[in-house]
Amino acid sequence: MWFRPVILLAASASALAQEIPYERFQLENGLTVILHEDHRQPQVAVNTWYWVGAKEEEVGRSGFAHLFEHLMFRGTERAPGSSFDDLMETGGGWNNASTSQDRTNYYDIGPSELLPTLLWLEADRMQALGPNIDQATLDNEREVVRNERRQSYEDVPYGQADLAFQRLFYPTEHPYHIPVIGSHADLVAATVEDVRQFFATYYVPNNACLVVAGDFDPGATRERIERYFGAVPRGDDVQHVGAPPVVLDSRRVHTLTDEVPFARTEIIWPSPPFLTEGDAAMDLIGELLAAGVSSPLVQALIVESSLAEEVEAYQSSSALGSEFIISALASPGVSLEEVEAVIEREVREFLAEGPSEDGLNRQKALMEAQFLRRLESVEEKADLLNRNQFHFGEPDSFKRDLDRYRNTTVDSCVEWGREVLGQEGRVILRVVPEKTPLEDPLANMPEVGPSPDFSPPLPERLELSNGIALEVFTQDQIPLVELNLVLPVGSAQDPAGKGGLGHLAGQMLVEAGGERDAGEFAAAMERLGADLSVSVGRRETTLHLRVLARHLDAALDLMGDALLKPRLDPADWERVQRAHLAALRVQAENPMAQARLAGNRAFFGADHPYAHLSGGTPETVEPLLLNDVAQWLSDLFRPEGVQIFAAGALDPAALKDSLERVLGGWAGLASGRERRVFTIPKPARLTDGPRLVFVDRPGATQTVIRFIIPTPAESVPGRYARELVTTILGGTYTSRLNANLRMDKAITYGASATLVNAPPVGYLIAAAQVETQHTALGMREFMAEFKRLGAGAIDDEELNKARRSQRTSRIEEFATLGSILSAAQELASFGRTVESIAPELEAADTLEASDLNAAAKTLLDMGGGVLVLVGDKAEIMRQLSEFK
Repeated sequence: MWFRPVILLAASASALAQEIPYERFQLENGLTVILHEDHRQPQVAVNTWYWVGAKEEEVGRSGFAHLFEHLMFRGTERAPGSSFDDLMETGGGWNNASTSQDRTNYYDIGPSELLPTLLWLEADRMQALGPNIDQATLDNEREVVRNERRQSYEDVPYGQADLAFQRLFYPTEHPYHIPVIGSHADLVAATVEDVRQFFATYYVPNNACLVVAGDFDPGATRERIERYFGAVPRGDDVQHVGAPPVVLDSRRVHTLTDEVPFARTEIIWPSPPFLTEGDAAMDLIGELLAAGVSSPLVQALIVESSLAEEVEAYQSSSALGSEFIISALASPGVSLEEVEAVIEREVREFLAEGPSEDGLNRQKALMEAQFLRRLESVEEKADLLNRNQFHFGEPDSFKRDLDRYRNTTVDSCVEWGREVLGQEGRVILRVVPEKTPLEDPLANMPEVGPSPDFSPPLPERLELSNGIALEVFTQDQIPLVELNLVLPVGSAQDPAGKGGLGHLAGQMLVEAGGERDAGEFAAAMERLGADLSVSVGRRETTLHLRVLARHLDAALDLMGDALLKPRLDPADWERVQRAHLAALRVQAENPMAQARLAGNRAFFGADHPYAHLSGGTPETVEPLLLNDVAQWLSDLFRPEGVQIFAAGALDPAALKDSLERVLGGWAGLASGRERRVFTIPKPARLTDGPRLVFVDRPGATQTVIRFIIPTPAESVPGRYARELVTTILGGTYTSRLNANLRMDKAITYGASATLVNAPPVGYLIAAAQVETQHTALGMREFMAEFKRLGAGAIDDEELNKARRSQRTSRIEEFATLGSILSAAQELASFGRTVESIAPELEAADTLEASDLNAAAKTLLDMGGGVLVLVGDKAEIMRQLSEFK
């Protein structure tokens, strides 16, 4: 996926964004290297771009660039099999990769002491991976990719249409004609010789750029890069594919059927390629047309007419051509032609009148904040530096990029809007519901050094006059502030039969407040480069404010209006409820969501507060009234027990004064009125034998396997040992479950395990989506891994790998303002503080393999557990009849 460029306006913020220091050099073999130091945390990112994507694929070999991305993790002679991931995770690191039409990128993240290993691994596979691929490796990874295709496209709502889009929009001879994931037939046809030739052609140093960002010594790192990568031979110069822009001379309408809850239309116009003239204007036009409740498409299709459940508009930019897309989900009983007519009417009016100056400036302010957030982590900065080098030839090209937006005016928006959207040539892709789904010098690897001490940033703690607790983390590297206001009320307190009430109450709260209606409230936030959102968990509701630091006080005023003076407008309620119902109906077709809901009901019991998903179901949400929301807010949204967590470029005392001004008058319960005490009961069936739950999806290509196993609560001693055991079972790419089901058996795109804390209990979820024909095999392998783990087979190597992985995860929790707040909030919810992290990490270092084996023996007891299967029940039952 391409990063969508964003805008900086303020001089101070722009200067900051344009002054990321770097060193760039090129090795004799043509490898470009960029170094950027950031010593805020003991962490490094290694980011490598190869200038090859799906557009370079030959006819009959679609999906090959993405398949090769997967093969890059399958080992060399020096690091065979899964060693690439094993070695990285053993050192506390992790990695991933992505493929687009134009490039493939690989990124590794880990503690500073792991950098020599990361560089060694990347250099080793750049030099030696291609010749090491054999038929067995190719066959295995090909099945993994085919499972990814099934999971991401074939078995999800609208996925088949997303696959069809490119072949309908781009001509056969265009490099973008086939989606990146490719076709099953072409994937099956790939040979080992194809793989080796692809590697020799494109995976050469003169076709790559390496970025190292984070906490490292530049002199030692440069020497190591020159030694490791300098030994990789230069390849032939790469000839990159080109193509003229797409020109459509007429309106082309295509209709597909799929198993979806709402009809969908996508109107797609050819638009300027990435970074060419007009690309930035089209980016802004997308936001102006459909971003926010006051935008013309949202007003016309949702607020004023109820013709659509959802609408969006955006520029999807790539090097050889872009698409401008307007997409809408039609409301039940509304024809797609009627929705399309309204879209075309609103587009005509926009092209005739243009955007307002204020509207354009609001979008620029929002984009400024979005851009600054990408500069918080070394992972993001490394990728931005590589992106700029790829497209501009200069790593620090932020000003050049941003000037494209600064120079966009109301007149140029109109000019480019008419140039693109005023043309008759377009593709209209319709999806209509149908019950039947579509078919359709590297000899010696460096050792990982000792982990440096890690101390997370510590907060200053204060208290408002009405008892609200405040934790402030001063982080002044970037002029941003984020704030979480946490209320001790969540979806578990939804009244019986009213699941989703808390979620909708939260959504209504941030719609509008004070004297401003929804449109005015959104516009006021946008002018500040701010956004106010809400999330509702089982036990907490969180208001999340993000804002440019210079506008903090004004944004707090708006947040105060939303919290203390919510508008609760009936028109807003009708729109918010309808949009949520639409989302729930789409979610209801998602097999993973079906598994979560069925599992919750079986594990906790249908009447338990945790049985429903926080958003509810269509059956519980549709009867809700605005009065229900008003009563909920009146009864439960009080200052008692509220906590505020803030991070960014701010002064704690000044923030307290501002919050006192905004929230100091927030009244608690009236005299003589006691706050309702809410206690979560334990599930009633924790001692029952294991239960099997089916959700039937006839004809499904995959089966969701989801185990829910009761575990001790978070507060029970031994928590860290349980977390490490879970990491070994399914917490990393090379964990036992993923190594078995994906890397060895190739029957799934991924298998995982995670601990969930749900006071007064805990539980472990182990899950995967497997090919339907391998359902019984998948179940057998899950249970075999449970048995093997409980038998006490954890050794020191697995312990150390899990420990480093957990340590890296902890460090990453303090990489950005948002993650700092999330970490502090989660700790507080369990009665702990940030100060507890360092001693916890030290205590973890004292654990031995025997401690983990002792924990594992009781962790995976299926008594009281649930196994959920979502898929083709008839086929699954046939397999289970043979299952031993």
